[in-house]
Amino acid sequence: PWVPSTATWLAGYQDGSEESGEFGTENKSINLSYKGKWKQQPRWFAQYDPVLKIGILQFTPEPIPGSSLIQVRKRYHKHYTILPVRNRSFEPGDTIKHSMFTKIIENETGDWSATRKAVSELKKTYQK
Repeated sequence: PWVPSTATWLAGYQDGSEESGEFGTENKSINLSYKGKWKQQPRWFAQYDPVLKIGILQFTPEPIPGSSLIQVRKRYHKHYTILPVRNRSFEPGDTIKHSMFTKIIENETGDWSATRKAVSELKKTYQK
């Protein structure tokens, strides 16, 4: 789902705030967890693809520690969740207790209303 035809993105945080932007065409990285100071990890991240006329939503039922990064390249637009793992590798006994869902939003028009509705439904289903 990380195709270069996506044009815009929207991130939603635990406190209800949102951040949005355009991918553009230049190679760049956008840190969603650090803007002059460390802040929370996005709970959900969405991209809008005007070519395919869909939204692509990544949703985490529980907060995930670490940082969040968008990479913009000619071949792709990707959102990364970077876990705070020792030496970037796992040791025997390490476990991951986090989930992330990816959902295609077929009726997204670019105004994010269909994506926000999907987020609301996922919250009702997966958050306690």
